[in-house]
Amino acid sequence: MNKKNPSKESKNRIFDPAQKKWVNTWVENSNNTMSGLWDATMKEDSSIEMHDGTRQWVIVFYNITKDTFDWKWDYLQADGTMKTVSKIKAKRNTSNN
Repeated sequence: MNKKNPSKESKNRIFDPAQKKWVNTWVENSNNTMSGLWDATMKEDSSIEMHDGTRQWVIVFYNITKDTFDWKWDYLQADGTMKTVSKIKAKRNTSNN
């Protein structure tokens, strides 16, 4: 990341009721790119799995409750295994700021 010009991103996630799935796209300035569409599916365990067209990148929202969820971003390695490259534990902000 360039400290003089930090990376900025905009992400959009929209549920398509006709297809019964989430669609995701984002734009980032660091590479002057816009991602392709990512498909998302809710699994039987209520987790939400998003993947790009190559299925090399997978984002999973899991342990979803009313006020919390976990998030991870995995990458498919050359040997066929997935490697987690980022994890987030999210909690609803309940403060009255």
